[in-house]
Amino acid sequence: YIAMLAVKDEYRGKHIGQNLVSVFVENSNKIYKLDEVILETEIDNYAALNLYESLGFVKVKLNHNYYLNGKSAYKLKYFIN
Repeated sequence: YIAMLAVKDEYRGKHIGQNLVSVFVENSNKIYKLDEVILETEIDNYAALNLYESLGFVKVKLNHNYYLNGKSAYKLKYFIN
């Protein structure tokens, strides 16, 4: 489960987030033999959604009013194997 991932503005666009998620998924499979990785992101966080979907994550659920600020979130899964 990825609780939070953030990259400072001045470092965005350098594939840091992509590499962090890729390494996490790869090592989770090798070390823990997971079948899936799950995360959530706000429905209007297009940068995050594009990143996760480009890595193979799939939207599996819409959680209404998920965050304390009242925003809804997509639950995404990456299926391993």
